[in-house]
Amino acid sequence: MPLMVAANAGKVCYKSDISAPEIVTECLSYGAFSGDREGFGSPAPALPITEAVSLRRVGSTANNATDFVLSTPAPCANTGAGQCDTDVGVTPSGLIGPVPVGNRLAYVLTVTNNGSALAAEVTLDDTLPVGSDFVFAAPETCVFQPPGAVSCALGDLQAGQSRTVVLVLTPTLPDTLINTVTVSSRAPDTNAANNMATQETAVSCVGAGNHTLSGRIKAEKKGLARVSVTLRGAGGCLASAITDRRGNYAFLGVADGNYTVEPQRERSCAFKPRRRAVSIQGAGGRALFRARCR
Repeated sequence: MPLMVAANAGKVCYKSDISAPEIVTECLSYGAFSGDREGFGSPAPALPITEAVSLRRVGSTANNATDFVLSTPAPCANTGAGQCDTDVGVTPSGLIGPVPVGNRLAYVLTVTNNGSALAAEVTLDDTLPVGSDFVFAAPETCVFQPPGAVSCALGDLQAGQSRTVVLVLTPTLPDTLINTVTVSSRAPDTNAANNMATQETAVSCVGAGNHTLSGRIKAEKKGLARVSVTLRGAGGCLASAITDRRGNYAFLGVADGNYTVEPQRERSCAFKPRRRAVSIQGAGGRALFRARCR
C-alpha cells in the first residue's frame, strides 16, 4: 500500500518506499483516493512532479501508518481519509429595501470555513447588480474590476474561522437589485451548495423621476383615511403611501414607466378595483378606488 502525504497545490502525494520520506515523486489530487481505517487508499493515476518535496515526519510509524507534512504547511496536512475537508461558504446580509435611487446601500458578506482543514487563499467574487454604481468595498484587499465586479483576496481561513466583506453601492434605476457573490479557495471544497449566494433588494419607485402619481380612496361619499397604498414598478421597484383624512395619497418623483397601484386590505375593507395599472409617460397619473367596509 503506498504511503500518502499532503503536498502543495492541493495534491496528495505518495511514495511506496518509506525509507526515504524526504523525496516524493508522484502526486494526485485531494479526494482522488478512498482511505481505509488507517487513512490509506489506492492512488488514482499519478501526476508527476518535477522537483523533490521536503517532508517532516509526524505521528507513529506503527504498521507503516506514518503521517508526513510539508516543512512549510500545506493547505491540508492530515492524510487520513475525510480529514482534508474544506467547506468555504458565504452568507449575505443587508437592507432588503426599498432603497431610494441615489442612496447608498451596503451588503455585509460573511465568509466562513465550515470544514475541518485549512482553506488556503480564499477569494470572494461579487457580480454587482445591474442598475447600480460601485462606491467602495472593504477590506483593502478588495479590488473593483470594471464594469461591474469586485474581487477580494481574503487569505487563509482556519477551520471555523470567518471574515467579513462590506460592499457599498448606489442604486441608479428603480429596479430590483440582484447581487450575486461566490467564494472559493485553493483547496477542493466538499460542499459546493454554499459557495454562492444571491440577495435581492427592492429599490424605491419614488425619487428616480419628476412625475407625481396620485389618487383617492372613497368609502361611500367620504374619503377613507389611514389606508396603506402600495406602488410597484415593472422592474420590481416598490413604494408605499398612506391616505390622509380625505382619502388622498400621492407618490412624488416617479419616473416614466408602467406601475401597479394597490390598496392594502385593512379594517375588513374591500376595494374596487382591487388594483390599477398606471402608465407614466411624460406626465403624472391618477388611480382612484372605492372601498366597502364592514
